[in-house]
Amino acid sequence: MKWISCFFDNLRIILFALSFKGSIYTQIEEAVDFVLRNIRLGATIDGLVRKERYELPPEAIREMIINAHCHHNLLDESCIQVAIYDDRLEVTSPGGLYNGLTYEEVMNGHSKIRNKGIANIFSQMGLVEAWGSGIKRILNAAEEYGL
Repeated sequence: MKWISCFFDNLRIILFALSFKGSIYTQIEEAVDFVLRNIRLGATIDGLVRKERYELPPEAIREMIINAHCHHNLLDESCIQVAIYDDRLEVTSPGGLYNGLTYEEVMNGHSKIRNKGIANIFSQMGLVEAWGSGIKRILNAAEEYGL
């Protein structure tokens, strides 16, 4: 069974590691919650209203973890990894780019689905909006956050 491993890394020393098993949906939910619990949460005051804001956009975190599941190589024994560093979040999915897809194509919104069954189910569940939109959604969320 595949699972997600999440860990902190500070100066290449793993401070905390956790693995999530179970259904893909449960793994995604727990991994996103793990990241949100372990990144900084700040607040701004706008008039009388206090507005909380994570240091990283939750939409991008969600999208990264979901995309890792849609596109990882199920034949690879490795698991998806979510790593929180002092200066970044990394989501690593085994398998690399699929079927000749290039970095430039990915950045222009092209996608080649490695796991069509998973992608179809995710679409029906409302987890993915449109095929090929994930990277752009992550980049747009990061830009809106000023990252």
